[in-house]
Amino acid sequence: MLFSIATPTRNALPALKQCVGSVRAQHGVTHEHCIRDACSSDGTPSWLGSQPDLQWESKPDGGMYAAINDAWSHAHGDILSWLNADEQYLPGTLATVATAFCDHPEVDLVWGNAIVVDPSGHPVAWRREIPLRSFYVRYVTLYAFSCTMFFRRRLWDTGVLKLDDTFKVIADADLVMRLLACGTRTLHLPSDLSLFGYSGANLSITEARLKDDERARLRQSHKIVAHRPLRIIARALRAAEKGVRGCYVSTPLSYDYALDATPTHRHVTSQRTPSRFTLTPGKDEVQPHA
Repeated sequence: MLFSIATPTRNALPALKQCVGSVRAQHGVTHEHCIRDACSSDGTPSWLGSQPDLQWESKPDGGMYAAINDAWSHAHGDILSWLNADEQYLPGTLATVATAFCDHPEVDLVWGNAIVVDPSGHPVAWRREIPLRSFYVRYVTLYAFSCTMFFRRRLWDTGVLKLDDTFKVIADADLVMRLLACGTRTLHLPSDLSLFGYSGANLSITEARLKDDERARLRQSHKIVAHRPLRIIARALRAAEKGVRGCYVSTPLSYDYALDATPTHRHVTSQRTPSRFTLTPGKDEVQPHA
């Protein structure tokens, strides 16, 4: 089983090296790391040229999602995924996912839990989740982080997996809604698979406005009724299911954080990590790729 991991990047060389290191730390599986750089000016192309194990291009693109589509269109893997430059796979993630796909041949999307970390690798939030429910995704939020999602190639070959790159912020939500609508079998692993980097600057004012516009378009595209009672019901049901499954129970957290491309790891422990954090004033749900 070959994994093809797409990483879009622009002027993020220090974080990119850590991302690459986290992929290099995956053992027991074969993978190709396909990096698409949007003409960075921070030395990224030069560094990529010195890394013979990476498949990369540096060229203008139409944004993050266009870069991912381009990487996947040239990929050879049985399993496709994407990992942004400020994200990392935890050690053992690809082996865990490979086992899940082998054990469940009917499943086309495997995903898991994520740990939100600050630029130093310290935990900000521990996102333990529940299986994907279309009702929750449509009326609450996309709670599957893209850095934890893995797709069988047949989804790409049939055209379903291609990201709509006319969305600049929330194409991942559009993708998951489309996959669920066409009956894609999904499997949630109750395991920590990835680290989602949060700097406090993930969401600029411009992107926030764009995101609001795209949400309206997303609702229209997927025929989501703007009905507040439905949203309240969906939020309550999701919170109740998370509570029943123990997602809010406070337990010690422990993981390895890649410091460079080698990789060198630093072991991080936390006795108490919140399950939620505030991304923007008045909002307590993290939005992947916000």
